[in-house]
Order: sequence, then C-alpha cells, then structure tokens
Amino acid sequence: MKKAAKEGIKLNLGCGYKQKKNYLNIDISPDCNPDKVWDLENKGLAFLPDNCAEEIYSSHFLEHIHPEKYHAFLKEMYRVSKHGALWILDLPFDNPMERTNPLHFRTYTYDSFYGFEPGSRNNYLGIWLKTRHRRTPKIIKAFFYTFPYIKKQVELKYEVVKPKELKG
Repeated sequence: MKKAAKEGIKLNLGCGYKQKKNYLNIDISPDCNPDKVWDLENKGLAFLPDNCAEEIYSSHFLEHIHPEKYHAFLKEMYRVSKHGALWILDLPFDNPMERTNPLHFRTYTYDSFYGFEPGSRNNYLGIWLKTRHRRTPKIIKAFFYTFPYIKKQVELKYEVVKPKELKG
C-alpha cells in the first residue's frame, strides 16, 4: 500500500458488479468479487493512509449510508484524498420515485455539496471541495425541479482542497 499511497490510488466505493479497471474496487459483498471486501459504512476507509487517493468514484453508494454515519463517512473520504483529488459521484436525483426507495436515506440535487466550497460560512465539517462539474443553467434546473420524474440521477464532480492550501 505504501507504493500506491505515494503515486495516488483511485477508489471505486461500493462498486458492486460495476468494477473499474485501475481502481481499487471496494464493496461489502464478496459475491461481486471486489478487490477489497470491506464494510465502508461502519469501518470507513480505516485501511488506507491519509492523503493517498487521487480519485474517488462512487456510483449510487452514498445514498445508502445511514444518516448518523453519513458525515463521518464524508470525512473519511476527505481524509484519504490528496489535495487536488477528484471526486466523481453518481447519485440519485431528488425526485419522488427516488425518495420512496426504502434503501435510500437521501437524494441529491445539483446544489447538494455547495456548502463545502472554500470560503463557505456554512461548512462545519471541515471538508473543502471546488465544483468541477459544469454548472447547470437555472432554466434547466427549474425544468428538472418542475418535472422531477424525468431525471433519474445527477453526476457531480469536485476537486478536493486541503486546509494548508487554503491559507496560501
């Protein structure tokens, strides 16, 4: 793991059967044959050192984390991320069908992580993320919020900013 930490690893969290080449594919189920069988929700990323990941990819995993463990898991993602690491998150869009899924504890919008932008006064978790996905024009946002059944998921991309970099 020391060599990987120096070069930076790519993580695929809650990969299920959608494993990615050149990523460390992690899932709780041994049935999907991930690279690492691990309970992410309860153990976080404890097996990884700080600042080792250059990219974290997650497709439809974060919404399954119980509310009381959600912030701690986001902090774990941030802990293992290098400064400048990329987070690519495919998440269920906030529509009535997704909200009724009993296995989903939350849904997401284009604005779900905006409180984490550097300089935000609302950031009490100490996680700093710069938006890297294309900002969606207000008219398109309004359309999807008016007709929520049309949109099934939202892809969000963020660049991790570590505190020492904020001071410089």
